[in-house]
Amino acid sequence: MITLLLATLGLSACGTTKEKAAGESPLVEKCVHRMMERTDGPPTRVVQGYIRRTYCDPFAKSGWIHPDGTISIRAHEWLLESGSCEKVEGTTTMPCDSRALQEAPLLECALLHLVPRSEVRPYLDDLQRRSGKVRCDDGTPLDELGVA
Repeated sequence: MITLLLATLGLSACGTTKEKAAGESPLVEKCVHRMMERTDGPPTRVVQGYIRRTYCDPFAKSGWIHPDGTISIRAHEWLLESGSCEKVEGTTTMPCDSRALQEAPLLECALLHLVPRSEVRPYLDDLQRRSGKVRCDDGTPLDELGVA
């Protein structure tokens, strides 16, 4: 996901990026720093700004960033939902139970690298119990996911 994010920047980086706002949340900055550690290439203001606006600011507003800058498992679940639980003309487009959306054996693991291991383990255990063997899309062994 992070690599895809960087590739997307080349297509979506039109206009100027805003500099770090005065009084920026330390949680947001820690989140940006953690995500930048997982990206390929040098840290640029464009990439940092994109991560800040797209991920860390919304995660902080939802209370999904821990004091050490790690990210709540809830942020991963929210990304899986991708807004698909909105009502459209009285119907739900997809099931709103985030766990129901995770039945594929291939698991998007990019954000799970940034979630505390104490949250990742129960999440993976539950997913494997319901779906059988799962694997990471980026090839990461499941026992290496999460921040210790």
